[in-house]
Amino acid sequence: MTRILVIEKEGRTQALFRCKLNADVKVKSVSCVEAAIDKLANHKFDLVVWSLAEKAGEASCREPSARVVGVRMIVLAEPGNFKDALFDSAHVCVKDRSLSDEELISLVESQLPFDATGGASP
Repeated sequence: MTRILVIEKEGRTQALFRCKLNADVKVKSVSCVEAAIDKLANHKFDLVVWSLAEKAGEASCREPSARVVGVRMIVLAEPGNFKDALFDSAHVCVKDRSLSDEELISLVESQLPFDATGGASP
């Protein structure tokens, strides 16, 4: 079973994933970095999706990205509200928060080792 951790305040991304991704994908959601750090310390995740609603400070960015060494991470942020240099891991993909639902699902699928929507693999 594939496990995704979503870090966001709104809960919209978790709802989207539960609707669009197949049942073999378990989606957990937390509303803050501190809760994410606790989850990452106690559970294994295949992908972390972090939606930055506001400008992120250097310390708050480095802590979760340090905890996901070897785990793929997607960071969604408003343009200008993050520094790419804060995410120096090859496993971190930084994208604009304005992605459409379809673009976000496609991005998540590209980070997983199988087709997470249950469609035919190429």
